[in-house]
Amino acid sequence: MLLLFDIDGTLLIRATDAHAEALHAAIHEVDHVEVPDASVPTAGRTDLAIMRSLLTLAGVDAKKIDDGVQARCDAACFAYARLCPDDLSACVAPDVPDVLERLAAAGHVIGLVTGNLEPIARLKLRRAGLGAWFANGAGGFGSDHEDRSELPALARRRAAELLHGPGTAPLGRTHTVVIGDTALDVACAHADGVRCVGITTGPHRAIELIDADVVIDGMDELEGVLAEWAGA
Repeated sequence: MLLLFDIDGTLLIRATDAHAEALHAAIHEVDHVEVPDASVPTAGRTDLAIMRSLLTLAGVDAKKIDDGVQARCDAACFAYARLCPDDLSACVAPDVPDVLERLAAAGHVIGLVTGNLEPIARLKLRRAGLGAWFANGAGGFGSDHEDRSELPALARRRAAELLHGPGTAPLGRTHTVVIGDTALDVACAHADGVRCVGITTGPHRAIELIDADVVIDGMDELEGVLAEWAGA
């Protein structure tokens, strides 16, 4: 199976402070506006969507937001490289390294679907000691599209090309699972017609993940779910 993991709230817990600061720094540098005090929803959203909401609140018009996307992404990644703690291993969710090791050994393809800009996602996972499990060139990231629902299909295509070469048809929907902790993780999976495992390691309760195919309380339950699906 292709297993597409979310990062924040799923693989890592409470590892977002430097990330948020980097997005704010990028807005200040590129758009020369102060980030509004009013909060905007962030859980499950892409970095592009979060920055758009902040800029809209600050009174920046839509054309200027669109025109500055690449410069803003570059600035955010540069700022995160400066702000990211050297060691994020304490933020790794329980059982994650052992489960990833067993999943890889069992032949599953491990990838990402995350709202993080890709360089931020990669650095975050490296600093947490998880980078080796997630191959470069695979996954769907917040830098690929503002709408998270577009990311699973992109991740399926990239995984197929990584495994079998350019031009290969995307890996099948019936053999793809998204694992995440927010309703938007669930929604993006269903938008692509793939299954979703909701996990309550983030701030969301099981009732908020009710549309997931299965809801688990910890990563140690994932292998049992996959084995049940494989035997069905």
